[in-house]
Amino acid sequence: MSLRVQNLAAKQRGITLIESLIAMLIGTIGLLAVASMQFNGLRTNNAALWRTQAGLLAQDYADRMRANKTIARQGGYDTSGSLRNTISAADIAAWQALVTSSLPAGQGSAVCAAPCATGQAYTITLQWDELRDGNVEQFQLVMTP
Repeated sequence: MSLRVQNLAAKQRGITLIESLIAMLIGTIGLLAVASMQFNGLRTNNAALWRTQAGLLAQDYADRMRANKTIARQGGYDTSGSLRNTISAADIAAWQALVTSSLPAGQGSAVCAAPCATGQAYTITLQWDELRDGNVEQFQLVMTP
């Protein structure tokens, strides 16, 4: 090997500061991308959790109506109405408390088309503010008791 090649090889030992800084920059960008994907995944999973919870709460209310069909068919489970018996009033209060405690800023209602008679469908509506930013999400279930 010539003397000139040996001098060049001796000068090229290790990495330079600029090379290490570029490698750290590339690694940092990669880690930020992974953190962003993790954050988006958590947010999406949280949205799915609230939507699933709303579906379960709507089914719970439908089950309460099916357990008390006679009064439900007369409009006793309409949250905006006044025709209630002791059981339906207790069911409505318990369900609305459950909605409030289970969903962020949760609200629930059930409305029967007027006049509510046998065969009329109820529309169960749940609303919540997922990100607490004023943008309300909604879930509806239509059922006939």
